[in-house]
Amino acid sequence: MSRPSVPASLKRRLFEEAGYRYAIPTCRATSALQMEHIEDWAKVQKHEFENMIVLCANCHARVTTGEIRKDAVRAYKRNLAIINGRYSLYEYRLMEAFYTKMREHPGEPLQAQVAENDYLHIKGMVDDGLLVLRRTPGGMWSFGLPISPMQALLTEAGKKLINSFFNGRDIEN
Repeated sequence: MSRPSVPASLKRRLFEEAGYRYAIPTCRATSALQMEHIEDWAKVQKHEFENMIVLCANCHARVTTGEIRKDAVRAYKRNLAIINGRYSLYEYRLMEAFYTKMREHPGEPLQAQVAENDYLHIKGMVDDGLLVLRRTPGGMWSFGLPISPMQALLTEAGKKLINSFFNGRDIEN
């Protein structure tokens, strides 16, 4: 029996879940997006949302060869729902920047300067206790209006969530 095509509605749901990017957040490959069955197609013989994830061709091959473990792929899948459902793209990019800084400059303070008017972009992380905001002296101007700068400090809970998400471990909801 030949494998049927993935229905368009399922494909759309999978790509939406992944935010139209690779589901593995540390991936930097530039290959096309592909759909992967977490439990092999040969075993399940069906296309189901819960058993599929969007990966680049490189990561897809790495999962197939066992270089990326299936339990990590399952964690990436579970984490997508939490991250994409709770946090903005701005917050996602901030998490990426913090993760990079943690890896490249361990021990340095994990903070970012944000403008006061960016508060709504990071509100999810603040509300969840992942960031603490502190006003800093000085000021900036935006469209002729004064805006106070703020320092966004990553908390221990924020470090834990970011490390888990970017390393394929379950994050707590």
